[in-house]
Parts: sequence; C-alpha cells; structure tokens
Amino acid sequence: MARQYKPGLSYFQADTDKYSNMKIKRLKHIHGGIGIAVYDYLLHEIYRSDGYFLKLDENMIFDAAIYWNIEEKTIIEIIKFCLDVELWNKNIYTKHSILTSKNIQERYIWICNQAKKKYSIINSFALNSEVMPITSEVMPITSEVMPINSEVSTHTILYNTIEYNKIEKEKIKNTNEKFHAPELIIIKEYFRLNKSNNLEAEKYYNYYQSNGWMVGKGKMKDWHSAAKGWILRVNDFKNNKSSPEPFGRTYPKLNQQQ
Repeated sequence: MARQYKPGLSYFQADTDKYSNMKIKRLKHIHGGIGIAVYDYLLHEIYRSDGYFLKLDENMIFDAAIYWNIEEKTIIEIIKFCLDVELWNKNIYTKHSILTSKNIQERYIWICNQAKKKYSIINSFALNSEVMPITSEVMPITSEVMPINSEVSTHTILYNTIEYNKIEKEKIKNTNEKFHAPELIIIKEYFRLNKSNNLEAEKYYNYYQSNGWMVGKGKMKDWHSAAKGWILRVNDFKNNKSSPEPFGRTYPKLNQQQ
C-alpha cells in the first residue's frame, strides 16, 4: 500500500530576529502577549495542516479561542490586525478565506526541497509574481465564514517546477563548490519522511557535526545519501541484533564513498 501523502510539516524554522520585526512589534503593542500567542498558534497550524496555508472557518476560530481561553471575537480582532499589517496576505484571504503569505510559502518550499519532500502549490494560492499578481485589496474580517471559492477545486496545481528546477540547476552548477551542512530541523524532516525518528536524526547530525561533516578523509558531498545509508544500516541492525550495537559502535559505520 502506498504511503499517504501528508502536505504538512513536523518542523519549521523560526527567525531569531522575529520579535524585531516591526509588524510583530505593532501586534504586541495593540494586542499584547495574547496577540503574539494567537499569531504563533495559527502559524503553527498553517505549517502543520497544509504546509503553506490555513483555511479559516468557525471551527478554527473556536479552537484557538478555547486553547487560549479567550473570546472568539478577540481571535477575530487579532486576525484582522494581522491582515491589516500584512503578516498574512489580504488579497488571498479576500478571495479564498485562507491565511498564507509569500514568506510562509517560500519557507515551506525551501524546507520541502531540502528534505526532498514532494509538494504542490495551488495556483490560486501561489504568491509567486510569475503565477499571480499581488494586489493591495483589503477586506475586513467578520465572524461569518467566507465560503471557499468553488473554482479552487477546478484550477490546475502548480507542482514544484520553477523553484525546484532552479535548485537542481544550481546544484549541478555548484557541484565543486563548498559543502553546506544541513540544519537539524531539515535532517529531522528527512528522517521522518524515510520512516525513521528524531533520535536517529539527532545522532546523525551530532556525529557529523562533531567531525566537520567528513566521510573518511574527504568532505561529505551529499548528506541525503549519507542519511539514507544511516537509516538503512540502523534498520538492518534492528532486524538482526547479533551485536550489542550497530557495527559494534554507537553510530552506524557508513560507507566512506558516500
């Protein structure tokens, strides 16, 4: 049986200068700490559910209100403010009642490409200027649920073409350039997609981080291949526990030609 496709992410990156963002400062100034909490809650729901957007309806507003023990009208006011300062795209909300932004979509695509995770972006939701022009239309949010445009079910899906092809071309172009070590969050997502777990992802990361990402006497060239080999050897050990540790050591001994 084929594994069910899940567009959402288990992890996503957060910028360290997030709270220096003027939009976030304004949100904090007007709505206090609860404004930041609600925004972060919905941001996590975006990445967790569909990866790059969140359908806003009565149930979602109710869930957020119950979680933070505040009134639903407060959630609506915070969402309206986030739209006003363009933490989320107002034009997309106006048309489809979803929360998303160009930054969210770019981060989602980047994480998927780094983890070699398949993804698709709905054409009508895409904030790439080559796909759909962005306007500055504003629509105030109300407690009523805006129905999703019926055209959404009939439009074409923009598969990872432009961004993915650019990355692949750049990868070929920079074959001989310096290796860039992946971040732990990307490794965890890659291990999850390959039916492994966070513990093995952390072991893999810590092992190579400690030796400068060296394989034998040379610098690692492809961390995906090394990670896949790591996962295979760990699985082999689990299926054949003939020694106390995989390959007689704490970490799986990897092929030096990877």
